[in-house]
Amino acid sequence: MKIGSTTLLKLVQKELIQEKMIIREFCLTDTREALSKTIYHFEYLLPLSTNDDYENGRCLPTMLSNSLFDFIGHINKRQHTTNHDRYITVHCG
Repeated sequence: MKIGSTTLLKLVQKELIQEKMIIREFCLTDTREALSKTIYHFEYLLPLSTNDDYENGRCLPTMLSNSLFDFIGHINKRQHTTNHDRYITVHCG
C-alpha cells in the first residue's frame, strides 16, 4: 500500500493466535531515503458470549482477564525478542 508519494506500507506476516489475537508485521519504507522500519500490530479479539454472565461454567470477566493477560504476555515477549528499533501498536477489537 502506498501512503503519500514517498512511503510504502507492506504486510509481511499475519498470525492468528488461539482465536484470541492477531499479530501483524508491517514494513514501513521511506523510498526517498531507502529507510525501513518494522511495525508489529497486535489486535486483541474480544471474546463474545451468548450468555452475559457465564460461558461453559466460567465467569466471562475471568475468561476476559485471563485472555487479556495472555495478550499482554505476547506483547512483552515480542518486545524482548526483537531489536529495540521496532515499533509496536496495540488495539482491542
